[in-house]
Amino acid sequence: MIEIREEKLEDYFETEEMVRRSFYNIYNPGCHEHLFVHIMRKYKDYLPKLSKIALVNGKVAGLIMYYKSEIQTNNKTFTIASFGPLCVDHKYKNMGIGSRLLNETIPLVKKAGFRGIMIFGEPNYYPKFGFKRAKEYGITDIKGNELDALMGLELVENGLHIKGGRFKETDALMLCTEEKLFELEKSSKYEFLKKVSRPCQWNYLNASDDKEGYHYEYATHYPAIFEYIFSKYVTNNTKKKIITTWKSINKTPYVLFKEKSPIGIMVISVEDMPMIEYLFLNVSDDLSVSYKNEIIKTFQNSNKELYKTYCELQNPK
Repeated sequence: MIEIREEKLEDYFETEEMVRRSFYNIYNPGCHEHLFVHIMRKYKDYLPKLSKIALVNGKVAGLIMYYKSEIQTNNKTFTIASFGPLCVDHKYKNMGIGSRLLNETIPLVKKAGFRGIMIFGEPNYYPKFGFKRAKEYGITDIKGNELDALMGLELVENGLHIKGGRFKETDALMLCTEEKLFELEKSSKYEFLKKVSRPCQWNYLNASDDKEGYHYEYATHYPAIFEYIFSKYVTNNTKKKIITTWKSINKTPYVLFKEKSPIGIMVISVEDMPMIEYLFLNVSDDLSVSYKNEIIKTFQNSNKELYKTYCELQNPK
């Protein structure tokens, strides 16, 4: 049974643990998102009546946290809503929880009188909920950059059509320092999670339409492509094993690209040293062997520094 409701005081620790598990080692070694949640609850921009948690059989399984942000022009400032994190525990993936959190809260944001929602998010995920690239509204980030990850959803007619608008995030982000993270981790009884450098983290690979050669992106960002190749090539013997990776912290499924073309799927394990556990290519047989050799070589070469960092993290001085 899935329940969507406001967070209560007694949920705070469980929510933070869920957020921590959801983001740990995904974009960087470790994560800061649970610190942001911890700080935002007491910050002036927080919108608690719009924020919701999802529970599965009484356990916190997801969160969407809303807060105020701004669109600034040279002579005017517009208050809008933003959210983040939006996350679901690995154990409860593929249950539609993220979609429910969004679909049930967007009408509340509109009813609260906000003209629109602006976020930094996955450009291959949020458009199905009506979000558009901010550049379509003429909005940039605070430095004037047009970014695919910067997206907006209008809640009233022309609510985000603000000429020369620059999106300014909440100042609470500035409070999420390494010192604050250290203090929170030290004072809280979070479960032990091993900090690991892994492929596709921002400090190794950044998602971009301009990538050359082989690169791999999280399968959750390209679910239709992953499902197509998965159903076409994966045998019954390995299907169950790969399906479990969607709910694992230590094994991650990816869609493999050559330039802009999807050519396969793979699963990377980081339980010990990062390694390719499964690799399936959607190419002709005459290309398959050479592609696989090139991919493995590219993976090994691109992660030489990763292996070095991994060893340093496991054996701190």
